Amino acid sequence: MGKRRTVTRGTRLLSGRMGYNYSWRLGSQYNMTVEDYEEMAEAQGWVCAICWQAPLRRLHTEGFKGRPLFIDHDHQSGRVRGLLCSQCNSMLGMAGDKPRRLERAARYLREAKRQEKEEADERINSV
Repeated sequence: MGKRRTVTRGTRLLSGRMGYNYSWRLGSQYNMTVEDYEEMAEAQGWVCAICWQAPLRRLHTEGFKGRPLFIDHDHQSGRVRGLLCSQCNSMLGMAGDKPRRLERAARYLREAKRQEKEEADERINSV
């Protein structure tokens, strides 16, 4: 087996093939280093830029556990926008990165919730 490569920053560590693949992908796909990623994550408080929830995993001394924050980027320009949890990253992808589609979806959910509340209030008042 080849030499083990380790990528470290603070107390977090990626080792072996995982560290090499991760740092290579950051550099080749997003023009970022592991340090850039961790600075961005630190600036976000290690939470998703949309829902503000902590990811199911973070980088730490034993390597990866769970899922990390995903790099969100504009698919046309390649510009990195922020770091997202798996669910929010998938949501943007499914919406085709179209703000109007997401706004309509949010409006749809708010309206459904409002109607649900009105129906519950009517049931309470009819008793």
